[in-house]
Amino acid sequence: MVSRKTIWTQKVLIIFMCLDLIGISLLPFLKNPWSIFPLMFIFGFGFGGTSPIRTAMVPQIFGIQNVGTILGYLSLFWAIGGVSGPILAGYVFDITKSHNIAFLSGGFLVAIGIASLYFTAILINPDFFFLKNSKVTPKGVWRLPLLNSFPWPFSKR
Repeated sequence: MVSRKTIWTQKVLIIFMCLDLIGISLLPFLKNPWSIFPLMFIFGFGFGGTSPIRTAMVPQIFGIQNVGTILGYLSLFWAIGGVSGPILAGYVFDITKSHNIAFLSGGFLVAIGIASLYFTAILINPDFFFLKNSKVTPKGVWRLPLLNSFPWPFSKR
């Protein structure tokens, strides 16, 4: 059975990502410069809240034995996003003379992340929002045929 801790971790991550979505998507529509501060507080709270939760979810989903390897891969992709995001946003600004498309694109990517997390959580545990007993094991994600057939570098076979 999937633990309640895993379910609540996923729910809290979705809530924090929704705060990210609100903070970044409303930025192009602000008229008053002072209204940026409360919006950035919402975005910063959401973004800061996601980091420890994502790190806590790794052993819940993949098990404790490969946490270092998986977090290393995640850090690599976070770094790629951290380097490429400002470069792409600057390129968009050079072409359009506006940051609006960059902010809306960031909001769109966060929305894709929320949808991906939501549907993955439902695949792992169909009772995601109801906290009922489920017949899915704690490592239920590896029971999915598509993910189980992929040659993961850290999986024990």
